[in-house]
Amino acid sequence: MQSAVIDPSKTKFTFYTKSCQVYILLEVSKEMYDFDEDGYLQTEKAILFLRSYFERCKAESDTHEVVVILYGRLYYP
Repeated sequence: MQSAVIDPSKTKFTFYTKSCQVYILLEVSKEMYDFDEDGYLQTEKAILFLRSYFERCKAESDTHEVVVILYGRLYYP
């Protein structure tokens, strides 16, 4: 017997916490300066995501602890 049905087209997960820890990992690489199919740089998309996330937290008066981690790799020839 099922207790819940999850339909990908209709199910929406909602979190009701006003305070949590969020870790956002951003890889800094040469691909960040490539364009996607919509004409945006990957760097611009990352900044737009962060801006919209912080605006949403501000609008909802959330007090999340957000850690943004920038990491990259370096290859020696």
